Amino acid sequence: MKATGKAGVLRFKYQVAVRLGDWTLEPVLILPRHQRYHLRGSVVSRHEPWSSRSPLDVYLEFGPNTWIWNGILIDTDASGVRLSIELHGPPTIDKGVPAA
Repeated sequence: MKATGKAGVLRFKYQVAVRLGDWTLEPVLILPRHQRYHLRGSVVSRHEPWSSRSPLDVYLEFGPNTWIWNGILIDTDASGVRLSIELHGPPTIDKGVPAA
C-alpha cells in the first residue's frame, strides 16, 4: 500500500531539523516481524545544525493522525530539495495530533 501526505517534519530530539511538503511512503518489505518503507518527500525548509545530526525522528501527517518513526539514521545527503530515506518497523501512530 502506498501512502501520500502533504506535511511532515524530521526532528533531532525536540528541534525541528527538516520540514517536508508533499511526501510518498511505499513499502519495501512487509513481513510479520520485519517492515521497511521508502520515504520520498519535498524539503520545504532545513534548520541547521539540526538537519545534519543523526539519529532523527520522522513525523508524517496522515489525515488527522501522525505516523512516527524514532531513531532513524540518515546516511544520505539531506541538503537537496528532495529527501529519500528508508524507515524500519511499523510507525507509532498519534491519533488526532498534527506533526508540526
